[in-house]
Amino acid sequence: MDAAALVDCSVPTLDISAGLSVDPLSSRELDHCLKGSPSPRYSLSPSCLLLTDRRIYAPEYRSERGNLRTRGLQAKHDHPTAGHFGYNKALE
Repeated sequence: MDAAALVDCSVPTLDISAGLSVDPLSSRELDHCLKGSPSPRYSLSPSCLLLTDRRIYAPEYRSERGNLRTRGLQAKHDHPTAGHFGYNKALE
Protein backbone atom coordinates (compact mmCIF):
# COMPACT_ATOMS: atom_id res chain seq x y z
CA MET A 1 0.00 0.00 0.00
CA ASP A 2 1.39 3.41 -0.96
CA ALA A 3 1.03 6.33 1.42
CA ALA A 4 0.90 9.98 0.43
CA ALA A 5 1.07 13.17 2.43
CA LEU A 6 -0.95 16.14 1.29
CA VAL A 7 0.93 19.34 2.09
CA ASP A 8 0.01 22.92 1.19
CA CYS A 9 3.14 23.85 -0.75
CA SER A 10 2.43 27.58 -0.93
CA VAL A 11 3.07 28.27 2.78
CA PRO A 12 6.48 26.55 3.00
CA THR A 13 7.51 28.14 -0.31
CA LEU A 14 6.63 31.62 0.98
CA ASP A 15 8.54 30.97 4.21
CA ILE A 16 11.55 29.64 2.30
CA SER A 17 11.56 32.72 0.06
CA ALA A 18 11.32 35.02 3.09
CA GLY A 19 14.05 33.12 4.93
CA LEU A 20 16.58 33.21 2.09
CA SER A 21 17.50 36.82 2.81
CA VAL A 22 17.67 36.26 6.60
CA ASP A 23 19.89 33.17 6.68
CA PRO A 24 23.55 34.24 6.18
CA LEU A 25 24.55 31.23 4.07
CA SER A 26 21.53 31.34 1.78
CA SER A 27 21.78 35.11 1.44
CA ARG A 28 25.40 34.86 0.28
CA GLU A 29 24.78 31.92 -2.08
CA LEU A 30 21.62 33.48 -3.52
CA ASP A 31 23.60 36.65 -4.25
CA HIS A 32 26.28 34.60 -6.05
CA CYS A 33 23.61 32.80 -8.11
CA LEU A 34 21.88 36.04 -9.08
CA LYS A 35 25.23 37.51 -10.19
CA GLY A 36 25.85 34.45 -12.38
CA SER A 37 28.75 33.04 -10.36
CA PRO A 38 27.23 30.34 -8.12
CA SER A 39 29.28 28.03 -5.93
CA PRO A 40 29.51 24.50 -7.41
CA ARG A 41 26.82 23.00 -5.13
CA TYR A 42 24.26 25.83 -5.48
CA SER A 43 21.82 26.87 -8.19
CA LEU A 44 18.42 28.53 -8.58
CA SER A 45 15.11 26.84 -9.30
CA PRO A 46 12.77 28.32 -11.94
CA SER A 47 10.81 29.88 -9.06
CA CYS A 48 14.03 31.46 -7.66
CA LEU A 49 14.42 29.12 -4.70
CA LEU A 50 17.99 28.32 -3.72
CA LEU A 51 18.96 24.74 -4.51
CA THR A 52 21.83 22.82 -2.97
CA ASP A 53 22.76 19.67 -4.86
CA ARG A 54 19.49 20.12 -6.83
CA ARG A 55 17.38 20.06 -3.63
CA ILE A 56 15.53 23.02 -2.15
CA TYR A 57 17.62 24.67 0.56
CA ALA A 58 15.62 25.26 3.75
CA PRO A 59 17.16 28.31 5.39
CA GLU A 60 17.60 28.67 9.14
CA TYR A 61 14.44 30.73 9.61
CA ARG A 62 11.65 31.00 12.15
CA SER A 63 8.40 32.51 10.90
CA GLU A 64 5.29 33.01 13.02
CA ARG A 65 4.40 29.41 12.09
CA GLY A 66 7.60 28.04 13.69
CA ASN A 67 11.02 26.85 12.60
CA LEU A 68 11.03 26.08 8.89
CA ARG A 69 13.38 23.08 9.08
CA THR A 70 11.49 21.53 12.00
CA ARG A 71 8.16 21.95 10.19
CA GLY A 72 9.57 20.21 7.11
CA LEU A 73 10.76 17.25 9.15
CA GLN A 74 7.48 17.05 11.05
CA ALA A 75 5.45 17.09 7.84
CA LYS A 76 7.27 13.98 6.62
CA HIS A 77 8.09 12.09 9.82
CA ASP A 78 5.08 12.78 12.07
CA HIS A 79 2.46 11.79 9.52
CA PRO A 80 0.37 8.78 10.67
CA THR A 81 1.40 6.69 7.66
CA ALA A 82 5.12 7.44 7.97
CA GLY A 83 7.80 5.59 9.88
CA HIS A 84 7.07 3.15 12.65
CA PHE A 85 4.95 3.09 15.81
CA GLY A 86 7.66 4.36 18.11
CA TYR A 87 10.66 3.10 20.00
CA ASN A 88 8.75 0.87 22.44
CA LYS A 89 6.62 -0.76 19.73
CA ALA A 90 9.71 -1.43 17.63
CA LEU A 91 11.27 -3.36 20.51
CA GLU A 92 8.23 -5.62 20.99
